[in-house]
Amino acid sequence: MTTPRRLRAGDVILLFDGTIRPPKHKRFICVVAQEGWLLRINSQRHFRPHLPVLATDAPGWLDHDSFVELRGIIEHDTAEITESLALGDSRVLGCLSPAIARALTVAVQAAATFTPNDAAAIIAALEAEYGQQQA
Repeated sequence: MTTPRRLRAGDVILLFDGTIRPPKHKRFICVVAQEGWLLRINSQRHFRPHLPVLATDAPGWLDHDSFVELRGIIEHDTAEITESLALGDSRVLGCLSPAIARALTVAVQAAATFTPNDAAAIIAALEAEYGQQQA
């Protein structure tokens, strides 16, 4: 068995989500890897605020137009994510394009649902991975 690569900010992963009904595998965007901070991707506009993402802008990791849920951070234990990836129960589907990463940083900064510290940590992690980007 090969060791999965380390999860990075901007990675899109398929991970089992036991917090939804019915529980099932969902797509998530890793936003702060070392903390296990993720944002859920939904196929419908269930929650506000959200960031729409077109499937055409996300080849390989989206099958249809979707919405990144911005109502707060979803925390997962990093050891459990690593184990799930190693066992094949989860997988990295791809990563954000620089344009989507920039749109996500803008959306996180504008969302009142994140504390200033959490928003700053997400933005810093994405900018560290994608490079300092101009507005």
